[in-house]
Amino acid sequence: MIKCQNLAELYSKFGKALLSEGSTVSPRGFETKELLCQTVLIEDPRSRLIYNKDRNFSLVYAVVESIMLFSAVNITAPYTYFNKRMYTFSDDGVTFYGCYGTRIADKIIDVVTKLVNDSSSRQAVLTIYNSNDIAANSKDIPCTVMMQFFIRDNKLHLNVHMRSNDIIYGTPYDIYNFTNLQEAIANTLGIDVGYYYHTVGSWHCYKEMFGKNTYEILESLINYSEPIDTKIKFNVNNYQAVARDYVNLIIDPNHVSNLANVECLSLGTAALIHGSPYAIILNEMQWMKGEERHFTPPKWAEKFTKRWYK
Repeated sequence: MIKCQNLAELYSKFGKALLSEGSTVSPRGFETKELLCQTVLIEDPRSRLIYNKDRNFSLVYAVVESIMLFSAVNITAPYTYFNKRMYTFSDDGVTFYGCYGTRIADKIIDVVTKLVNDSSSRQAVLTIYNSNDIAANSKDIPCTVMMQFFIRDNKLHLNVHMRSNDIIYGTPYDIYNFTNLQEAIANTLGIDVGYYYHTVGSWHCYKEMFGKNTYEILESLINYSEPIDTKIKFNVNNYQAVARDYVNLIIDPNHVSNLANVECLSLGTAALIHGSPYAIILNEMQWMKGEERHFTPPKWAEKFTKRWYK
């Protein structure tokens, strides 16, 4: 197990080991560096972001994925609104077979209940990959197997198991999403966030992706990744409300056109929206429509949203 303070240190430590010690394999004909059965412990899960000019990380899309963990809706639109590439993972162009929210959204509150009733429980588990997936003929087989939550020393720890993880195009989004879920549950329980454990069966880096040399991108992340600390004030109920509202914004054009009217949002008050991750999505929607932005994003989003101010 590799201990890291934050996501930036994960790249400087594990990323370096992956490039120097990883085996070369070619699943589906794509050359890949791979290390098997690896675990990284992140001591400060709130330091869940990194900034690097060579890695065009979409904070907006990361926020979308983190919100949609709380929605059982499996249609493509909430994802493809900001990331058209996601259509390639849909079998029918309309839905996602392996949608995480569809598999866990209704069970998140059960994790809270389990830990309220027994703070020492070892049963607070969310399962994503299921026994039907091994025979499924789909382009969207879940990479995440399960998540297990523990309260120890009055802090909420999270252990995530993944069958497969792409260190460039998967890891930064997955860790952002899962540590957000960890913090939302901790906020609901009224306790602090503990450690985050990321365990992967095949942790890998493709040699080339989207026409780019991804080994070179990983080298850049190893050499310089600026850690960015975040803090999320939402609890599980807040995220459930945000997820409902975001889906409505996507499927109802009139809802989108009335973004400036905070009363149309299911959270109800501007105070809860301002400074939250949801404000990032709302501002991006308004920026895309050429409208004035009405919501204050969190300070830690600045490096990822410079385009709003040009």
